[in-house]
Amino acid sequence: MTADIIDDANEHAARELELRIKAARGHITEPSENCINCGDPAQPESRFCGRDCRDDHEDRQKMLKRQGRA
Repeated sequence: MTADIIDDANEHAARELELRIKAARGHITEPSENCINCGDPAQPESRFCGRDCRDDHEDRQKMLKRQGRA
């Protein structure tokens, strides 16, 4: 029984880590219709239409954070 609880906790931690990695990379589990950077149709299970838009958005967010505006 204790092993089952530990296995369940490990599986939960692995799922949580996978979701956090996807979120950090701009991937989400629910598809978005439009790219949050340019407004074009987004890739399946992503907030962006492509890698360039994702990178552009991340660069802009980093700049805003450095400026204290994000």
